Amino acid sequence: MSEHFEKKSEKSISSHIKSSRKEITILFTDIEGSTEYWDKSGDIEGRLMVDRHNRLLFPIVNKFNGTIIKTIGDAIMASFKKPEKALKAAIAMQQILEKERTGNDAFNLKVRIGIHTGEAIVEKSDVYGDVVNVAARIESKADANEILLSYSTYEILKEKAFKFKRLKSFEAKGKKSKVKIHSCNWETHTSLIDDIKIKNLLPVAKKQKVELLLYLLLTLAASYMIFSEYIRYFLIDHESIAFLALNPYALYEYPFLLALLIMIVAIISITTFYFLMRKESIPLLILRTLKGCFGASFLFIVLFIALFIVSSLIPLQERLPASVNNHLNNVIYESQYLLVEVTEQNIHIKDSPSLEGKSIKEVKKGTLLLLVDLVKRGEITWNKVPITNTEYGWIPRIIPPKIGVPAKRISLTKKFYFRNIDLYKLLLPLLGFFWGIISFKIRPI
Repeated sequence: MSEHFEKKSEKSISSHIKSSRKEITILFTDIEGSTEYWDKSGDIEGRLMVDRHNRLLFPIVNKFNGTIIKTIGDAIMASFKKPEKALKAAIAMQQILEKERTGNDAFNLKVRIGIHTGEAIVEKSDVYGDVVNVAARIESKADANEILLSYSTYEILKEKAFKFKRLKSFEAKGKKSKVKIHSCNWETHTSLIDDIKIKNLLPVAKKQKVELLLYLLLTLAASYMIFSEYIRYFLIDHESIAFLALNPYALYEYPFLLALLIMIVAIISITTFYFLMRKESIPLLILRTLKGCFGASFLFIVLFIALFIVSSLIPLQERLPASVNNHLNNVIYESQYLLVEVTEQNIHIKDSPSLEGKSIKEVKKGTLLLLVDLVKRGEITWNKVPITNTEYGWIPRIIPPKIGVPAKRISLTKKFYFRNIDLYKLLLPLLGFFWGIISFKIRPI
């Protein structure tokens, strides 16, 4: 039974492997003299050399639609669907290195490149097959600043706009016949690196991109908190937008506006995700700013939660001297209008200041509305509030008691005050912003 199961499993795996076979072009690079450099200069300088090599060459693989399969020490193994793209990437690599050597006397990095086309087992994160081994053997036969390619790749590209010269064959370990190789005369090829600006763009590793995405999400969370706690209250003095500012869910009543907002948010989100996760190079200023926003957001959220917990347990007035309390509670700004806060669940706003009036809208507990007028009808004080930009309704403050039924508070009025303590809650996180900018470091790739 066990043997039968194993055979069926092997057959299934074999079928999957066969379906994964595709024609592919493998490109190998290796730094000339890297072993001697590590030995002479030490680990840190050696790692910096490899990082510089990766930052120069990774964007080129990406530009020509290649995939970096793996890095082995100071070597790159990349795959390309089209041999022409692989060779163009190899030429661009040599051109960018030549450009760096010409402009920087201290830069002397040289690479060997080998290319081979053939069938391979292509999986999500790796490539298997003889094509890989042959490409590695060809790369090992190259000299510094040289591009070698196999006869199979040469046959596909010989009619293209490249210049080749025939080299001798060599015996590869494990191969029955000799491997024919050609050399590409890349020095005479037109420039393929004119639109690659290495100086102001820094390739970022995927792990660091995930961190940057988390920074962005925390920044959005803190921004929403700041809007909820402060910004929307500054907007209520503009009556035309007060209803939407206080209750963003009111956008559901404006389908076109809601659809437009969703579309804008979606475009920004998708663009940001693509920029962080797919883009090989990101300007350093953006990276530092993101880390700075993360630092400010983190400090704001921690400060907000800490003050909330402390003030809930022991009011600050009891812990601080009177002079400090007076300073912290000094009002810098107050809203022009009063706010109406709904204190009961599922309250109906009436079309007139009467309990018998027609219900025109149902609101939930905690809803904030703008007070634009008030009248007293009998024992009940009614607040006039905007339902839309042009429509108004009425909501009572307190329903008087009846026999066996106590009085019920439906809403209360209050003003928005921006005090010194609120200002400090917004200014102190700037320390986190400066910390983020200063502490941000690009990780080696």
